Amino acid sequence: MEKVKTEFILHWVWSIVFGLLVVTGLALLGPKYGWVLNYNLGVADYIHRTMAVTFTVLTFIEIMLEIKRLLKSKYQREPWLVVGKSGFALVTFIASVLLIISGILLWVCVEDNHSLLALAAIVHEMVTFAMIIGITWHIYDKSYTLIMGGNPK
Repeated sequence: MEKVKTEFILHWVWSIVFGLLVVTGLALLGPKYGWVLNYNLGVADYIHRTMAVTFTVLTFIEIMLEIKRLLKSKYQREPWLVVGKSGFALVTFIASVLLIISGILLWVCVEDNHSLLALAAIVHEMVTFAMIIGITWHIYDKSYTLIMGGNPK
């Protein structure tokens, strides 16, 4: 029961943090979406960076939990490190790592290498939109299962 509780809490904390990152990231994306936080880019930047650190910590906690599960002898769930039936968890893990690396490059390389900064910005934006699509599908899939009944996949 404790394992399920920990996974449930981590799942929803990660979801809330990612939601805040999306909202603040949209505000930082440009004037087209600045209205999301009333064009207050300073607050959006502060919240985005704070939540990015939280996202990174949560991702590393998940990695450690997956490694711990992998090393246990009585293992019942497929870990991230092994491609499961759908591969969604592995794709989420790779996308999270790409977001973390590109975010660090955006944070650190602001004045140094402009071509690296441009590449990191494109990767960060495209992976974010891919994750939004994946999370939207995840929500749809789970809600469909709850509404229609039956066991989740």
